[in-house]
Amino acid sequence: QAVALPLTFRTTIVGVIYVFRAAVNVGFSDDDEEVLRAFADQAAIAVSNARLYQSVLQEKQRLDAIIEQSADGVMILDERWRITTFNRAMELLTGWPREEALGRPCAEVLGIHNVQGVNICLSDCPLQRVPHERNPVVEGLITNRDGRDFYVQSRYSPQRGPRSEFLGAIANVRDITDQKREEERQNTFISVISHELRTPVSIIKGYASTLRRDDASWSAETLRDGLLVIEEEADRLARQIQDLLDVSRFAAGGMRLDLSEWELQPLAEEVVAGFAAQTSSGFEFQLRFEEHMPPVRADYERARMVLTNLVSNAVKYSPAGGVIRIGARAEGEHAIAYVSDHGIGIPPEDQERIFERFYRVDNRLRRTTQGAGLGLYLARSIVEAHGGRMWVESQVGKGSRFFFTLPLGRRQLAAESPPEDAQERVGL
Repeated sequence: QAVALPLTFRTTIVGVIYVFRAAVNVGFSDDDEEVLRAFADQAAIAVSNARLYQSVLQEKQRLDAIIEQSADGVMILDERWRITTFNRAMELLTGWPREEALGRPCAEVLGIHNVQGVNICLSDCPLQRVPHERNPVVEGLITNRDGRDFYVQSRYSPQRGPRSEFLGAIANVRDITDQKREEERQNTFISVISHELRTPVSIIKGYASTLRRDDASWSAETLRDGLLVIEEEADRLARQIQDLLDVSRFAAGGMRLDLSEWELQPLAEEVVAGFAAQTSSGFEFQLRFEEHMPPVRADYERARMVLTNLVSNAVKYSPAGGVIRIGARAEGEHAIAYVSDHGIGIPPEDQERIFERFYRVDNRLRRTTQGAGLGLYLARSIVEAHGGRMWVESQVGKGSRFFFTLPLGRRQLAAESPPEDAQERVGL
């Protein structure tokens, strides 16, 4: 004897139960069937609950994985502001192991503070402000357990009860240190460039106002000298404006190159001649180019900007009477050029950052040398636009050597490439 009963939960069949009886000539009575139906109803509920539990468990595991793999720090707080969830990104940001952070107050673990060191989480907790904010945000510094400082932004999503009582919150904590540094560099740039632009404008205005005075009679030599200063300052102003335009073009990917083939050494001689005529500090310029150096294929004026910037920096940051070397050699499909000096050098931690926009090394000469922190950024951008690269080797107190590469001319590469059938001819 056998009977099959569907397991039905809310009009949905979730399974079938079969009941077998081994007795001969003994059927299932009405009471038996009623008991079996009641059992089937309970079994249907149990199966549905098991499936629901499995679904909830899978969803929880999925959400846990999303939280754990989030690039931002995520922590969940209970109604007493204690941490119940703490992901991997929070561990890396704060230095707190998850096992130690769980159960602790968020103000103790996160401890966002301002530049004066006041713990904002304790003095002005965004979750306790009245009136309540829907998604409060706080920015400030945190010091992790390794002693490193980070600038973070913490965004909260609080859960509140029917009487606005606090039930818990989710906090998303993002490291915005790089963003803040960029903002600081831009603010510094605005300040520096304002000064840099104001200086030539003030000089031009001063000389122009003096020369146009009706109550003075100037000699031809005085007029010529004054106009020369005005012209030089106008050129300086034009260069600064051009730098700003170039930065904008590079950022927009709109820099166009006028490519032609030419030799590096004559360009270096031209740049050096200009500096030798301008400087009165007795610098010795040495050119060390490979014999029979092949031509490069590049934008001549842009390459002049690169070389001029590197030589200018060597002059700025070297003692009077120092030796500045400019040279190049061919290697593969590129020319490797360099400018070296025996100046103050660059600390290791700054050697990559000096190519960033607006960045200037913090040293004793920073306040006494002009510049908005754009020169090396533009120089590297120009070199990279040619498919080359730029880097620096430096030791503090011993000097620096800047390298950059430019592609060799097509004629040179064609001359070095064997004919396609050369191997076949050799074989014959």
